[in-house]
Amino acid sequence: PPRSTLFPYTTLFRSGADLSGADLRYANLSGVNLRYANLRGADLRYANLSGADLNCTLLSDANLSDANLSGALLFFINSRDALNLEPLQLEAKPSPFLCNVALPTYAHQPAVNPNRDCDRIPHLLSDRYDISLEEAQGIVDEARQYRWD
Repeated sequence: PPRSTLFPYTTLFRSGADLSGADLRYANLSGVNLRYANLRGADLRYANLSGADLNCTLLSDANLSDANLSGALLFFINSRDALNLEPLQLEAKPSPFLCNVALPTYAHQPAVNPNRDCDRIPHLLSDRYDISLEEAQGIVDEARQYRWD
């Protein structure tokens, strides 16, 4: 694979990073904290996002063709306008953790439950953000009340 343009962005990978339009093809973003990041229009083809934290990430027009999402945290995100997000990516082993995810309409063939891991998310949030399990459960409960239009 071609060398990634990851290195210029390394210092930006923090909560709320603006990576809109970034060329991240083939980037190794395994385990990276991308929560609240702006990835609008980013090219993530063939990117390794395994175990990445995509909590509340903006993905409209991001190209996810062949991106590895195994074990990624997909919590409270709208992926309807993401490009090339396929059901097989959501069924990878280990599968990404899904809770309150607005999925593209084509992702429903075969059916993918956008809330299949909501019972596991509080433990993940508690561990990752060093907050109490009760606080994490409250965050999940509040997020699940939001309905994507």
